[in-house]
Amino acid sequence: GSYDWPPGVQWAGTTPYVFPLQQIVRWGVGPVFGIAALVGIGAAAVSIWRGKGHPLALPLAWAGLNFAYSGALVLKTMRYFHPVYPVLALVVAWLFVELWRRRERIRGIAPRIAARVIALGAGFTVVATAAWAFAFVQIYGREHPRVEASAWIHANLPAGATIATEHWDD
Repeated sequence: GSYDWPPGVQWAGTTPYVFPLQQIVRWGVGPVFGIAALVGIGAAAVSIWRGKGHPLALPLAWAGLNFAYSGALVLKTMRYFHPVYPVLALVVAWLFVELWRRRERIRGIAPRIAARVIALGAGFTVVATAAWAFAFVQIYGREHPRVEASAWIHANLPAGATIATEHWDD
């Protein structure tokens, strides 16, 4: 359509809101943290819906507006969603604190067992997210592919050889 230019082609055919949400969970904050954040947002929404209010209502509203605006854009660049990430961290922290507060009232589970499950869940979320972040940043410890390709070209091709022609800025 009217937005067909090289940087925007990568988002062609993506679903508004769904695609950014997938990217936030998959690449932005990691799967374990992302799922915990979605559960926390759901629990917060239920609390607000029932009229009980929520200590994070204002940050959640701001993050929701940010996501609603940016999620509808043609350009779904992850950097547009970075302002939402601190709110996600608050929501995940709130979720585990709230579960801990309610550990004695969870039906069908003894309070000691509930406490262990909640503590293990929080610990697993922290450790899995740290491991995911460590694995993710390993890509930045290597040479950039363009620099690596240029070094290979200089080492293996004669001067003046043509590999391809450029049609944009790559």
